[in-house]
Amino acid sequence: MNFIEQLEGLVSSRIAVAKGIWTLLKLEAKLARLNVVPLLIAFGAMAALLITTWLTLMLLIGYLVTVVTGGYQAVGIIVVLLINIGFVGYTLKWISACIQRMSFERTRSCFADKYKDNHDSPEQVTGFDS
Repeated sequence: MNFIEQLEGLVSSRIAVAKGIWTLLKLEAKLARLNVVPLLIAFGAMAALLITTWLTLMLLIGYLVTVVTGGYQAVGIIVVLLINIGFVGYTLKWISACIQRMSFERTRSCFADKYKDNHDSPEQVTGFDS
């Protein structure tokens, strides 16, 4: 009888632990949802504010250039277009530099030097004799 009671106690304790872990996971998921949704809303609001600020700034610059040039709207449009092309070029240069830093050149060169002798030729790997 003692063995059955101990086995019953073991099983019930394991079930209690599983229930506790399940409750903890549900609470963590609820907490994460409470934190993530406002963060996503904040990012969306920040993106909208940045876009409207950029648009307002470009309209203001275009208007000022148009006023300074004596009413030539094409000059204002071209100036704003050149400013935007410059920022796109700068952003692309910055992104390519970031990608170059992420290319793991040092890691690949380290592994290439370390395992240079372990690389077999394709014929030896596949087993075909050509």
